[in-house]
Amino acid sequence: MNGTILSNAISDPKRRLAVSKISTNEDRILLVEGWADRDFLKNYINENKMKVSEIGDGGGKKEIIQAITNYNEYYGIVDMDYDFETLELMYEKDDIELQLPNISDTNPKCNLFSFALGEYSEGIYEKILNSRSLEYCFDDVNTLVVKDNVTRWLRQNQSVFNDYLRERTHAILFRGGNSIYTKRGINSNDINSIKGNEKEKWINDLIPDEKKNKFEEFKSIYIPELKNCGVNDHELRDGLILIMQKFGYRKDAGYLKKKLDEAMVKLMLDEAEDEKIRIILQKAGVEKS
Repeated sequence: MNGTILSNAISDPKRRLAVSKISTNEDRILLVEGWADRDFLKNYINENKMKVSEIGDGGGKKEIIQAITNYNEYYGIVDMDYDFETLELMYEKDDIELQLPNISDTNPKCNLFSFALGEYSEGIYEKILNSRSLEYCFDDVNTLVVKDNVTRWLRQNQSVFNDYLRERTHAILFRGGNSIYTKRGINSNDINSIKGNEKEKWINDLIPDEKKNKFEEFKSIYIPELKNCGVNDHELRDGLILIMQKFGYRKDAGYLKKKLDEAMVKLMLDEAEDEKIRIILQKAGVEKS
């Protein structure tokens, strides 16, 4: 049976517009970009007063901004992305720049994952791999051997793996701030290209050759912002999968990806500073429960 999940239908802007023509929408919705952000922030919100929902239907930051601009009952928290000055959340009135009400972004971090964790603690990768969320991903001798080998490799190569994740994060931010480039294919990196510090290969699937000089210019202009922005959580997840598969992990990749996402949300909940989350919610007009 095909259909729409009820919680998504309730918070969908198009459906709510139709409903508003015959009734009044009295509930409030906090919109976020993905299910991980939703599951994290639900722990800080009194759901009797406000629902937390991902935007859905492939929508993202622009769609959340549009929903909040059009409907009073919507609130939002979005990624900073490349918008280091939060200009996308500004509007002009009487020649004065004001911030849109009921929305905030994760500035100075590039996403909620980085915002919640702040400065990554030592052993962050081991904390993810040792999460109870991955319990059934490592439930036999072969997968436990893979886990041990991956952990050992990460301990020995943490610095260069961090550089790899940052370089790909910066490439994604650069792409967002320019015309949308068509990807050149899948990420073809492996342990050797990461450990060998082959930076040009790290971003081959993200930045066309003719734009690489522009990318270097982008990085030189935004040195302080990029140093502080954190890493793309999807790149972190996919980087861990890349290393695990190199060491012989052969179980279902989709299940592994889901469980890594859950482990990262769990890490956010364990290590987030409540005061920081209260502040970002307040900036969006939401009182932390």
